[in-house]
Amino acid sequence: MNVKPTLIKANSIGDAAIDGLFGGLFAGAVMGVIILLAGLLVGESPASMLSRLSSGQAATPLTGILVHLAVSAVYGMVFCTAVYILPVSFLKKIPGWLAGLFFGIVLLALAEWVLLPGLRSSLLELPLWILLLGHGMYGLVLGMRVYPKFTQ
Repeated sequence: MNVKPTLIKANSIGDAAIDGLFGGLFAGAVMGVIILLAGLLVGESPASMLSRLSSGQAATPLTGILVHLAVSAVYGMVFCTAVYILPVSFLKKIPGWLAGLFFGIVLLALAEWVLLPGLRSSLLELPLWILLLGHGMYGLVLGMRVYPKFTQ
């Protein structure tokens, strides 16, 4: 018997938000690994890189991980909720990876020019290419992981 797996479109905006929460967590974990590896290339220790992910003065690697994953989950929910609202005919015109990549770049712009300066975050001390790579990968993974559910 040949059974094809199928994706089911979220039935409600709440379902979309939950899809986004888990998709955002997964994409945030991928982004975290990418940022850690890129940090090693510029001589940053993993503990230092993880501590930068928290906005507090007494940041620890654990708080950095937890803050990063929480923010990633929230932004995943925002992405999926926004995608849920769009008509399927529009969504089918745009590949998921491209929609996600665009979202990741928008998040980078928001972080770079609004959020991080306001928090006086030490992430601003990192080379921009690290943040671009991390946010780009976050968006790509998020888009490829959750976007197909909305185009069926």
